[in-house]
Amino acid sequence: MNSSTKRLPKTTDNIQHFVLWVVVTAWMWALGPAIWVIVGEGGSSIGVYIETGLFLFGGIFIGLGQWLIFRHLGISGWWIAVTALGWTLGWFESIALIFLLGGGDFGMLGPIWLAIRLPIVGIIPGVTLGGLQSFTLRDDMRIRWILATSIGWAIGLPLSFVLSNLLPSLGNWGQAGFGTCISVGVATGIVLLQWKAHPPA
Repeated sequence: MNSSTKRLPKTTDNIQHFVLWVVVTAWMWALGPAIWVIVGEGGSSIGVYIETGLFLFGGIFIGLGQWLIFRHLGISGWWIAVTALGWTLGWFESIALIFLLGGGDFGMLGPIWLAIRLPIVGIIPGVTLGGLQSFTLRDDMRIRWILATSIGWAIGLPLSFVLSNLLPSLGNWGQAGFGTCISVGVATGIVLLQWKAHPPA
């Protein structure tokens, strides 16, 4: 058996973990808010209350799904809490920055916003999410993880804009979450593969 044949199972396993990570990161975002709408909203018309619940539940389920995937690498259950907090703060930061910079409604942003401002806006919540999550990671992974979440958000917000225009019936922030989660999942999934290649002793 040659060396390339020996590497095949490991490569296949890495691809499966990467795809699973991205899928879980994206679809858990859909599951969390769906449950919140069913059991938590309670008919409230207070926008901040509803948005907080949507973002928090989305973050909780993303954190839970991610933790179940890579808990064997030594990540504590605190990952779920910091991920929930990071996603919630990140989305409110995004909303605030878009409005402060004159962007208005997310679904009505122009091409300059899409090409230049949204990627810049996305860096800040990316740092927030990655920074909080990094407290549960080993030292040599922290900077790479923060960079990955920042890049994921910077790419994800413009992607979300595209989705919000392609699927307008689902509401702007639904696609915003889904698009950004895909991008963050891909970026952090690459770092996760590096982590798997060099697991903790």
